[in-house]
Amino acid sequence: MQIADQAEAAARTVTDPDLRARALAAVARTVGAAGDHARAVQIADQAEAAARTVTDPDLRARALTAVADAVADTGDRPRAVQIADQAEAAARTATDPDMRDQALTAVVKTVAATGDHSRAVQIAETITDPETRAQALVAAVKAAAAAGDYPRALRIAETINYPSTQARALTTVAEAVAGTGDHPRALRIADQAEAAARTVTDPEMRAQALIVVSGTIAAAGDQARAMQIVDQAEAAARTVADPDNRLWAPVYAAGAVAAMGDHARAVQIAESITDTEIRAQALIVVSGTIAAAGNPARAVQIADTITDPEARTQALVTVAEAVGAAGDHARALQIVDQAEASARTVTDPDMRAWALAIVAEAVAATGDHPRAVQIAQSITDPKERGQALVAIAEAAGAASDQVVARRLIVAALTDVAWYRTLHALSISAPGLFAEQMSDF
Repeated sequence: MQIADQAEAAARTVTDPDLRARALAAVARTVGAAGDHARAVQIADQAEAAARTVTDPDLRARALTAVADAVADTGDRPRAVQIADQAEAAARTATDPDMRDQALTAVVKTVAATGDHSRAVQIAETITDPETRAQALVAAVKAAAAAGDYPRALRIAETINYPSTQARALTTVAEAVAGTGDHPRALRIADQAEAAARTVTDPEMRAQALIVVSGTIAAAGDQARAMQIVDQAEAAARTVADPDNRLWAPVYAAGAVAAMGDHARAVQIAESITDTEIRAQALIVVSGTIAAAGNPARAVQIADTITDPEARTQALVTVAEAVGAAGDHARALQIVDQAEASARTVTDPDMRAWALAIVAEAVAATGDHPRAVQIAQSITDPKERGQALVAIAEAAGAASDQVVARRLIVAALTDVAWYRTLHALSISAPGLFAEQMSDF
């Protein structure tokens, strides 16, 4: 049976109209990405029809936003806007205030993505819960900044009343402006973000907000000031009453300091964390950052200090991915050898399956698809094995190894959801995918 036939048979078993609408919308986006826009439109029509049969207004709104996103991908912005309007109308009939606000947030994201930032803000401002409204406005900020409309993005960010959320929105704008090379302007916006962060009353949230701001300021060129803000964030974190929450701030601080280039201090911060699990998470972040900065030997040393085999595997995989991304695939494979050895010492079967899956994916990224398949097929958990095979198929397809990719997709269909394999097929063989989807 052809892959598309198997996918179609599986899709027809989806009886819930909400799930069917979302699945079809995802398929439409994948088909469009494969180049068959006409077919994507036809599948989006089916998704829209399914979404209209959803009786729950909250779920109908979410399904319609998924369809609108798919239609927007085809280039039909007017129709996407029309469907988004219908999603908004459905959301407003939801009786539960929380569900209504969440549905409207999804609508805001969709409308903002179509480019109508003013309309997105108007919808966001009708959301009753202040925190949810702030999150919706962040979506509008991100869309405006991504579109290059920095003045509008800044104006929207300035209307957010939640200090921590406003700080995050302002850093989004500042980072986008810094990306254009206008560092003085980026620093001015970062100043606003810092001011907002300092007004956050909760010390844990204030520490997190300041750390985010410090990264933006560093990216804009003021390294010394960024380090000072990290110091202040750490000081704020030490005043957090809950000891468990107090431990997470150093993780963010270590990552920020490592990104700024002070690797010794980043390691020092990470190793000062008393909780073993949280310390491991900090060391994973730091080791990956150091590897990306061009010092894989030191990164491996840091990863090897992690005693938990699962976390150590994750750290080594992160290092290998960074080394591979820099083009040194031979060195990356050597590090993956260590990661595989670590993964096989994990005693919990479920966690061992997960650890081997991320190792297989890392091997695939280096181009050694046969070895990646070998590792994936040694995984006993069907779901993890299937996810690994799909990831390898995507890597093989991206490398134009379509024979391997198709074989793996067929194998993965027995382990994972059909719509997950469709994305891999669109990468590995977009022409075949579009052709075989004609009966979907």
